[in-house]
Amino acid sequence: MREKLLKLAKRLKEFTLCDMVLLTEIEEKIVKHYLDEFIFYGIIRTKVGNRYVFLKEPDTPIEIPSVGIKLADALNIYIQKCLKSRKPSTSRGHRIYTDKHILPFFKDKSISDISPMDIVEFIKHIQSQGYTHRTVPS
Repeated sequence: MREKLLKLAKRLKEFTLCDMVLLTEIEEKIVKHYLDEFIFYGIIRTKVGNRYVFLKEPDTPIEIPSVGIKLADALNIYIQKCLKSRKPSTSRGHRIYTDKHILPFFKDKSISDISPMDIVEFIKHIQSQGYTHRTVPS
């Protein structure tokens, strides 16, 4: 599926999520997952109006490490790679939220050690500090 979406993105050059779903007949949730992955690796970027733009072929085969990677390392990769196509203020906002809320709560946990209950506890923790629904990730 990944290769099919990558080839189509390259051929179309500019497209919407709806275009990809209609042309590939792949479920929207799955297409969105792969498009987010392509953004993360700098293969595509988003544009105004919910459009995506193909930028380049991946430098290496796409592999996402998940076992043993620390949450802090994954968030740093996200901020450095995925947000470079966003406004500097957006990147700063993500960095501040990460440093102020996420990292102090999860400390040195690896991604594979974070359970759904940990996420629920994190949300409760943020809410208990008096933050509104806009601060708590949904």
